[in-house]
Amino acid sequence: MVHKKRMPAMSGINKGIAWMLAGRGRLGYPLQSMGLAALALLTVGVTATTAAPSTGDAFTITAKRLRIDNGKRIGTYEGDVRVLRGALTISCETLMATLDKFENVESMRAQGNVVMLEGDREAHGDVADYDRNAELLVAHGNPWIRFGMRTVHGEVIRWYRTTQRLEVLRPHTVAPVDASGTRQVTIDADALTLDTASSRATWRGHVKAVRGVTELTTPVLAAQWGASGELTHLSADGGVEAKEPSRRARGQHAEYDLVKGVLVVTGSPEAWQGKNRLRGSRVTLFPDTERVQVDDATSIIEVSEPPKKKKP
Repeated sequence: MVHKKRMPAMSGINKGIAWMLAGRGRLGYPLQSMGLAALALLTVGVTATTAAPSTGDAFTITAKRLRIDNGKRIGTYEGDVRVLRGALTISCETLMATLDKFENVESMRAQGNVVMLEGDREAHGDVADYDRNAELLVAHGNPWIRFGMRTVHGEVIRWYRTTQRLEVLRPHTVAPVDASGTRQVTIDADALTLDTASSRATWRGHVKAVRGVTELTTPVLAAQWGASGELTHLSADGGVEAKEPSRRARGQHAEYDLVKGVLVVTGSPEAWQGKNRLRGSRVTLFPDTERVQVDDATSIIEVSEPPKKKKP
């Protein structure tokens, strides 16, 4: 008589880990390179691969090793880790997944050469945290993100998957000003909020935008992206100053056409060019030329008298 071995029953974190691997639903069979009994205990030195149900809510996680902590409800994946969920892919060296009391994935922390891909977005960092309920990815450790032709570096990047919103702390943005990408503008600030759905971006705090020899500083800067991902127009508010090697202008508001290279300053604007000081209702600089246009102009020209000769 042959006795068949019974599979050990799963409970608590073991059952939850299995459900986590398969997504929120029934456990998917089989698990490649290991049996269910191995999962219920500990898997070391093998590849753990899930067979997740075909739903957008499912997680598929592959790794060389899986360690389970029953007490803390945590599964730790090590070595060539790869996470798939819908269109999102996360790859890293180590991943720690935590379950909630309903045995669903609550959060994940990826560490070591983290790369996150979804659509035209590609984000990198040393560490990334994923909150499943908020659908929020937070990248730390020299993070940067590229979406289309635009690249943003920062201290912290917050990526809201459901709303297509990005928030970057201490952003350094590099973006083309035409479809060819040959001309670029760089923008530094304290914070950046970007809504990719509306192609709108806003930088706040100590903003500095540089295009060619023109430098624009302002507390708040807003931009609209073009259809090809190029940055075509900037709007500055709250006190604006524009500088070039031979001239400068300031006012309360500015509109900057990056394609044409035309900068219009309004709100009690002033301009300086050489010894000339100009005031008016509107100052227009043409950054690719030496041309300045002032509406309702008042010009103040400094006169320097030659030094008097000393009497012998």
